[in-house]
Parts: sequence; C-alpha cells; structure tokens
Amino acid sequence: AAAAARASAAERRSADAAALARDTQPRPSPLLAKVEALFREGYVIADGCIDAVQVETCLDVVEEGFKHYMHSVKQLDLQEELLASGFMEIKMRSAGRYDLQLPELSTEPFSFLLQDAPWMPLVHAALGSDATLTHFGCMLSFPGSATQPWHSDGPHMNAGGDPRFVAPVHAVNVFVPLVNLTTANGPTEYVPGSHLDFDAKVPSKTPSLKAGSALIFDYRLKHRGLGNSGTEERPLLYITYAKPFWLDVYNFDRKRYKNLPAVAKQASRAERTEKRQRTIFGGLP
Repeated sequence: AAAAARASAAERRSADAAALARDTQPRPSPLLAKVEALFREGYVIADGCIDAVQVETCLDVVEEGFKHYMHSVKQLDLQEELLASGFMEIKMRSAGRYDLQLPELSTEPFSFLLQDAPWMPLVHAALGSDATLTHFGCMLSFPGSATQPWHSDGPHMNAGGDPRFVAPVHAVNVFVPLVNLTTANGPTEYVPGSHLDFDAKVPSKTPSLKAGSALIFDYRLKHRGLGNSGTEERPLLYITYAKPFWLDVYNFDRKRYKNLPAVAKQASRAERTEKRQRTIFGGLP
C-alpha cells in the first residue's frame, strides 16, 4: 500500500511538472497574425468592431454635422470658398466627397471609437503603447462622386536621403464604414505591399466591409476611394493614430485651412413644428 501511494504521488508530481512546463512556454499573441499582416500587406481587417446601435448613433452625428456645416456655408455665402479650398471643419476632397470633422465623436458617449475601441490592442502592437490619436472624422461620399486618384495619406519618413531605407510604420488609419460597402457605393481600393514600395506591381484589392467593421492600414499604403454609383451616401469614419513624434501637418494644416465661421444650428423639423405650436397655442398642451 505504501509503495502504491508513493507511485501515485510521483505520478501527480510528474503531471504537475508537465502542466507547469506547458504554462511557462511562450505563447504567440492572438494579435500576432494581424500585426504580421499589417506589416506585410499594409492593411488588416477586423470584423464586427462596433454594433448596430453604435453605428446608428454615429450616423446621426454625421448627418447632423453635415447639415449644419452646409447650412453655415449657405448662410455665409461661402460655397465658392468651400469648393476652392475648404475649411478645417469641412473640405471637399473631390467632387461629391466631403471630409467632415465631428468633435462630438470625441465625447465620452463615443469612447467605443477612441480609448475603448476594440482595435486599440492592434494599434498599440503596431505603434507602441504610447501611440497617440492625431485625427478623426468622416469621409462622406455622395451618389455620383468620382473615383479618386491613387494616393497615400502620407510619405515615408526621411532617412537622410537613402532611397533604400524603409522605416517601420509610424502611423495608421482606421476606416470604419457606417453602411455596408459594396461595389456600387464606392469602397476603398488598396495595393497590398505599396506601403513599402508605392510602385509595387501587384493586383489591387477592394474589400467589401460590413457596417461597423474596421480596416486598419499603414498611412503610406497606396489606395483610392472608388466612385459612388449607388443611390445612397457612403459615410466612412477615419481615425488616425501615430507614434508620438509625428503629426500630419499637410492634410490638417491650420495654416492651409481656416475655421468655418460659427452660425447658429438650424432647428430640426420637429423643433420647428414644436415652436409653431407654442406660438399658435400659447404654450398650452
């Protein structure tokens, strides 16, 4: 009996040692495959990042923001200036394609887009734990908008003039469509690997993303928004993160764009109806 007990104890110790060895073995991070794809291809897709209610909430902000900006432009007779240069709050990147700055999206109810966003672990894995938010807004493409020219959102870091040097990623964009992207409504087309070589001769790819998913890509990646041949607008949130030393002073330069003068917000239809009723009925219920 004593021998059997000693054997059983020895087996338990052996099993415990094996379990401990397994626990102490390095395990690949679940982010590893996505980070590798980002470094290799220049972009990676994350499905289902924000839910349907959050998508609808963002859509409301985009709609109200665009209406207010266009109301301000019309009231101040600034249509020509919007076409020629644009403002910090609203720019026309190409015909029928508007770039909107929406400060409301930086408030606490929208933390799911910022500090609590599900893509933040990937951003930190790519850029470091000190990665900073630099810009966010919405690209709103209307039916009839044209396909953009190929471009990258920013150049490579200067390496003292050595054309062979390619620096690691220093900034990424996160695109979050607020509608399903289809071939009709103008998805974004990318050239894999062009963040390393802008002239890479490889087939382009045009992912069809679901509303609320995210596409994270290297700021240097060659891409273009396709024309919207559909019947509805295509709102696409963009959120830019970078290493602390870098800031995009070209696309969002305050010397290049002035602020849109403030104009009181236009009352909604429901607010105008309520005001008329108060006037007619003297505030009676």
